[in-house]
Amino acid sequence: MRARLRNAWENIGASLWFLPTLLVALICVLATLTLAIDERAPTLGGLRPWLFGGTAGAARDLLSAIAGSLITVVALAFSVTIVAIQQASTQFSPRVIRNFMRDHGNQMVFGAYVATFVYALLILRQVREGRDSAGDEFVPALAVTTALGLALICVALLIYFIHHTATSLQVATIADNIRRELRASIDRLYPDDFAPPLVEERAALLTLPGTPPTLTLPAPTAGFLRAIDADQLLRALPPGIALARVRPQVGDYLIEGLPLVELWATGPLEQERLVGLLEAFAIDRERSLHQDILFGIRQLVDIALKALSPGINDPTTAEHCLSHLGDVVAQLADRRFPDPWRRAPASDAILLLTRPDFPAIVEAAFGQIRREAADDVHVTRYLLGVLAQLAPRATLPERAAAIRHQADEVLEVLDRQEFTARDAATLRARAFAVLDLRAATDTHAALPCERQRGGFEG
Repeated sequence: MRARLRNAWENIGASLWFLPTLLVALICVLATLTLAIDERAPTLGGLRPWLFGGTAGAARDLLSAIAGSLITVVALAFSVTIVAIQQASTQFSPRVIRNFMRDHGNQMVFGAYVATFVYALLILRQVREGRDSAGDEFVPALAVTTALGLALICVALLIYFIHHTATSLQVATIADNIRRELRASIDRLYPDDFAPPLVEERAALLTLPGTPPTLTLPAPTAGFLRAIDADQLLRALPPGIALARVRPQVGDYLIEGLPLVELWATGPLEQERLVGLLEAFAIDRERSLHQDILFGIRQLVDIALKALSPGINDPTTAEHCLSHLGDVVAQLADRRFPDPWRRAPASDAILLLTRPDFPAIVEAAFGQIRREAADDVHVTRYLLGVLAQLAPRATLPERAAAIRHQADEVLEVLDRQEFTARDAATLRARAFAVLDLRAATDTHAALPCERQRGGFEG
């Protein structure tokens, strides 16, 4: 249930309506409070010289102008946001749209505009002239002055909104925001450094039964597996379960009716008692970075691939993405990966989860970009520079082999590309530097200018 609640809260936080709705509710409370103060203390002591001092007609004109202008600005701001979302989807990747939707700066601007508009309307309906049937003239000086202050704040927010929108559409800002979010997810999901004798894949110590599973729980609906609450899943396992294996990993697309959880039981099981297991899974129409770092990597890779496409042809953007991907992989190179299996504290039941290992993460980060940039000397050279920076961080043999594999793949296709002899020699030298081969010395000796170039420099 916690996974589903967090998933619902994440969807609410990524919406354009939640924060504006909250601000509108707060502004209604503010309007009620200021009107009550104006009715009970009309002179307001020494504050009177600082407050609105016009007639009821002037107050109505001022409030009408504020309300009318703000609703126009709200429409303009929404139009700009839609254009920005469309531009980001076309220029970069549809996967980054959610980042724009949940931007708290945009949500705050929309909320402030709508809230001030509602505030002006609430105060406007309470302004009374002396000839009104409601009684004597009533000009809520504090409330009108507050409306004027809110309007000035909205003017400042308009300037901020224009600057923020222009900045948020820059590829450097988009990629850096994704990298920061990825780093936060890595710190949460992989909090520990590893010790040298760590056995990374402890699942190898667990021998799966030779018999097929006793019972299989199908996916209740189609969609992306966004999160798994492993603790709840262990608590929900009924007695008699020896092993439960979750087939897909977080981020996989589930097809309704296909296996989600496989169960090996030591006795008969009741289907009704297993329904609670499904509450530990959050399934939605799109992925999230909360438990799925491959989704953040996917966003950076998509931006790089779009930049390398013939229609865009922006290799510099691809190189920026490679730098961010290199930083992400470097953070994972010396982290302890969580065990894929868990043991229930109150029983001998074992839960086996499917999680990406380090080679899978390296392939997800560099594999597609490497293949797409195979005929681009500059981007391939930059990729090899990133791999050369990563190689010293990967101290475990399995992780070092994953880095070297990317350089091996570059060498595999190098002779099939139509490069000049010098370009091919440069790429081969950089690949050898990643592989730490003796031939790198001879090649670099023939290319002294290349030997002096640093890792990420293209």
